[in-house]
This record gives sequence, structure tokens and C-alpha cells, in this order.
Amino acid sequence: MAYRASPAQELHLGGQGRTVIPVEFWRALDFRASDDLVAWMEQDRLVIRSRRSIAKELRGIFKNVAAGRNLADELIAERRAGLPAVRGFPAPRLLTPMRLAPV
Repeated sequence: MAYRASPAQELHLGGQGRTVIPVEFWRALDFRASDDLVAWMEQDRLVIRSRRSIAKELRGIFKNVAAGRNLADELIAERRAGLPAVRGFPAPRLLTPMRLAPV
């Protein structure tokens, strides 16, 4: 998503470090009242993004990384295969995922 610069707005920083994000910024950034926000510093700038927008960006970046594969199942299988037998107990066997019937 491309953003263009908006007119500067003066904000007030309260005694407890709180400020209000102007509604124009809320709308432009698609913030919602219940959003969890993430903030970090980039040089001398404060960046604030919603977790939702970060997740959307990451899904776009990684959408073709493992098309048709379940990386979580592959990782679990690799970890289980690497476990040694423990004092007479056989190495764990791979379990097939359980499918639940719809209720």
C-alpha cells in the first residue's frame, strides 16, 4: 500500500507519556478502536502500526514460500526424527494428524 505524506499535525504529549492519534490518521491507516498497535524507532522517527497491517504485509511477503506444504508439520517431523531413544524406550514414531469430524 502506498502512502503519501499528510499535512503535519501538532500533538500534545501528556505527563504520563500519552498522546492522541488524530482521527484523520486513524482513517488513513485503517486503525480500529480495538487494534493492538506496535511501535518502534527508526533513527529519529517513531513508527506505529497495527498488528493487523503487519500480519497482512507478512502474509503477502511469504505467500509463495511454501505453497502446498505445511511447514509446521515438516518441522515437527524433523524434530521428532532427531530425538534419540531414551533408556530402552524406542525413538518416538511419527504421528499422523488427527482429523476431527464436524459437529
